[in-house]
Amino acid sequence: MKIIKSLGLLYAVPLTLLVVGVVGGLVLGEGLYLAAFGVGAAGTLAAVFALVVARMNGRAAADWKRVTVATVVLVVAGLLPLRAELFGGPDLLTAEGLETGVEELRSVATTYDAIYIEHDVIRGQRGDRAVIYRDGDLSPAPGDAAGPDPDYAFGLDEVDFGAVPGLIDQARQRYPDATDVLRVEVTRPRRGEPVEIRVHVGRSGAERRGELVADASGNPR
Repeated sequence: MKIIKSLGLLYAVPLTLLVVGVVGGLVLGEGLYLAAFGVGAAGTLAAVFALVVARMNGRAAADWKRVTVATVVLVVAGLLPLRAELFGGPDLLTAEGLETGVEELRSVATTYDAIYIEHDVIRGQRGDRAVIYRDGDLSPAPGDAAGPDPDYAFGLDEVDFGAVPGLIDQARQRYPDATDVLRVEVTRPRRGEPVEIRVHVGRSGAERRGELVADASGNPR
């Protein structure tokens, strides 16, 4: 109990539950966080009551610097599971984000008909269904996806996804008026043809759009 008091946890814990509960429960509608809000509200009232009683009895007040530090640390830790909902997921057109997105697709299946990548979403097409990864969420769950079209299917291991950021840089160099990367596509354009990587960029000039095409190993054409 002395350790809890010395660290300011007696007041920090209910305050943390209250703050995390408000953000996760009332703002984002997460059920578990709604429960945390209820517990935190009750705990905060109890802590305030205990503080008032302590002052009336002449006992020392809490060390509010420690309480503040402990509350901030606990709030950050409590909101970590909601970081995607609060701040959005990684940019899937960067090397790190793309690696994350591809691994998420791999957790469902290793073969796809087509893969479409944008800044905030990666979609793997399998027949008439798609596996979608966006802001840390994957749908459908592993085992729920349909099979790919055998005429267009390719394995994830056939594609050098690590080459995509470099292809994006080359697309920007090829089109100096490029304003943004619209989408990256990985497809087998026709039955029996090699898999291609296509980088689509938006442009400020009259053409409006540009495209860079490379093979599955990332060699531009």
